[in-house]
Amino acid sequence: MASDATAGAAGKNLITEICKVAWTRLPGSDGEKRAQAFIQDKMKALGAATVEVQQYMAHSAFFRWWPVISILLFYLSLVMYHVFPLISLITAMLAISNVLLKLFSYEFLDVLFKKKPSSNVVGKVAPRDGHPPKRIVIIGGHADSNYEYPIGSRFGTKLIPLLIPVFVSMAVGVLVSAIKFITALVVDGFILGFDAVAWRTFTAPGWLDFIYLVILATVPYASWIGFRMISSNPVPGANDNLSGIAVTLLLLERFANPERRPKNIELWFVSFGSEEGGMKGSKHMARLVREALGKGNLGAPSAWIVNFDSIATRGPMVVANKEPLYRCTYLPEVYTQIEASAKKVGVDVIVKSLAAGTDSAPFGRAGIPATGIVGMGEGYSPANWHSLADTPENIEEAGIENCVKFGAQFIRDVDESLEATK
Repeated sequence: MASDATAGAAGKNLITEICKVAWTRLPGSDGEKRAQAFIQDKMKALGAATVEVQQYMAHSAFFRWWPVISILLFYLSLVMYHVFPLISLITAMLAISNVLLKLFSYEFLDVLFKKKPSSNVVGKVAPRDGHPPKRIVIIGGHADSNYEYPIGSRFGTKLIPLLIPVFVSMAVGVLVSAIKFITALVVDGFILGFDAVAWRTFTAPGWLDFIYLVILATVPYASWIGFRMISSNPVPGANDNLSGIAVTLLLLERFANPERRPKNIELWFVSFGSEEGGMKGSKHMARLVREALGKGNLGAPSAWIVNFDSIATRGPMVVANKEPLYRCTYLPEVYTQIEASAKKVGVDVIVKSLAAGTDSAPFGRAGIPATGIVGMGEGYSPANWHSLADTPENIEEAGIENCVKFGAQFIRDVDESLEATK
């Protein structure tokens, strides 16, 4: 069993092993399936009492094409502005809705894409000595990887300001298309037209047409963003997020040991699938946990969730108290305990809002105490985020070591805190 001092090296070895099985693991792909099968076997070998597989379906191709879809809808809106203003309005609304709903983790146009199977792998460790669990603590990370983000890997969270001009252009496009539709119908008397009146934007432009021309001038910039947001190159995802899987497996190994098993909590160690495809795995599991809690058949009266994501960095870990883009403000129980446990073992963490999102967000939205932990280091994104350089060779072992250290302390502290409760 890896000690705190050797956890970093052990974690890097696990990451290398999984990458040998599946170098890339796009949501719903054969690579993801092979990796999850390997992790399932690994959980059994490390001592999990039971290992379950939760199956679900994911519209896996959407996460590659959603920026391109919005840009193409934007183009169509600009063309239809002249001859078919109603279609211009509809496509403008679809373009901006697709962007906003994707960023805020809603499901929308992904239903247009073929469903593919994906899965979560759950290794469970029951309380020692047959004690009934007073709480279930879920420790997890996601095993899938993404495509390369040429712009995102360069700018990190600074990408968000770069998107604002595109949002503004699309939003103004909706307004302009709406006014154009009304004026075309009421003043010019057409819904669909191809004569000179329809094309007067370029011959006798009015004030509305000048705004349209300004929007038209943003097309090169919007195209640069839309077509360079996501490439067709899958990334290895060693840090994002096999590093979180490594921490999950190392903690499972530690607490599956009969002498270390908690007395009052049941531990679930989860390898989520399809996080990069819209958090499909964690959404699926959050629904199951929420329903079981409501019916009183989860196996314990409460559940806490901690997800590790992209933590292979030397810098301090960010412990999320909210993830605004994912519509989640966390209840304080978990992140305050993580902060206290990290302090006990001398690991620096920063509790703050995350611009990114983790697999804890669906649980948090369901009112279940949770937090996500991300290694931001000194930059504006995790190391080699969605980059072709996110390989096992570039893993920082110190981040894995620190997360195992305070993760183990967190489990011990939660177990001890429940000792006196009925």
